[in-house]
Amino acid sequence: MTWADPREPHFGQPEIPHQPFCIYLAKQFIAKKGFEPASVPEAEKLAAVSDVVLTQSDGYTLTILCMIDRETHPDAVFELDVDEVRRIGEACLKYTGKINSAKMPVFIRIMEVGPGSTDQQQRLKLFKRSSLRAKVIPSAMIVDTASGEVWNSDRTWISKGVYHGFVEELLAAPREADADLVPPVAIVAQPSFPILTAAILAVLFAVFAAEIVYGIGPWTCSSRQSPRWWPLAVWRRRSFCNPANGIGCCPHRSCMWTPPIWR
Repeated sequence: MTWADPREPHFGQPEIPHQPFCIYLAKQFIAKKGFEPASVPEAEKLAAVSDVVLTQSDGYTLTILCMIDRETHPDAVFELDVDEVRRIGEACLKYTGKINSAKMPVFIRIMEVGPGSTDQQQRLKLFKRSSLRAKVIPSAMIVDTASGEVWNSDRTWISKGVYHGFVEELLAAPREADADLVPPVAIVAQPSFPILTAAILAVLFAVFAAEIVYGIGPWTCSSRQSPRWWPLAVWRRRSFCNPANGIGCCPHRSCMWTPPIWR
C-alpha cells in the first residue's frame, strides 16, 4: 500500500502525516476488523483494478475488500462488471467451509473512497445478491470524503449495510497514528492441570462410594403418617398393602391409600 506526497497534517495532530483516506481505511480494517492483504491467487483480477485488496476468513466465510483510491486518482472507478465479480467469487468458494452440509458464501465488497460523483450510485447499485440461495454476494460502498457520507448498495429498511457505521465513524473522527493501529495479539493460556475439575470429580466419586458402602434404607412409612419424602401432589398412591393394619406403604396399582387428613 502506498500513498501520495504528504500535505498539511490534521489540525492538532502534527505528528500524523497525511495519507489518502483509502490507505488509512485499509489500515483500520487490518487493525480492527481482522483483515489482511489478499493472498488468494483467484483475487489477482480484483487486485489488477483496485488500489488495495484485503481478505478476511473465519474458517467458514470469506470476505474480500476491493478499495479504489479516488483521492489520489479522482477519475478511478472499479472496472469489472458484476458478472465477472461473481465468477471470481465462485472460484474462491473452495476457501469457505460448511455448516450442516450447507456451503458458506463469499462476500466481495467494492469500495470507492474519495470525492463522489453523480454516476457512482447508478453504476454500483448493480453489485448486489442475485438470489437468496446465491453463494457469492457482491456489494458496493461509496465513501465520499468530500461530503462525509457513506452509501451502500446492500442497504435495506432495517440495515444501512455492512461496515456502514464503522466507516462513517472513521470519516468523522480524528485520525489515529499508525503506531496505534496494531492488530490485537491473541494470548494463549499455558497448559496446566485442571485442579478444580479434579476436585469436583473426587467429591462426586466419594459420595458415590459412600452410597455403595453404607447403602440407603428401604422407603417405608407408617400408614398413619404422611411420607416425608413424597410431595403432597403424589401422596395419593396405590399400594398392595392394607393401610388399616399398619403395613408400610409402597407404590403399586392394586389399592389406593389416602392419608388420614384427607379422609
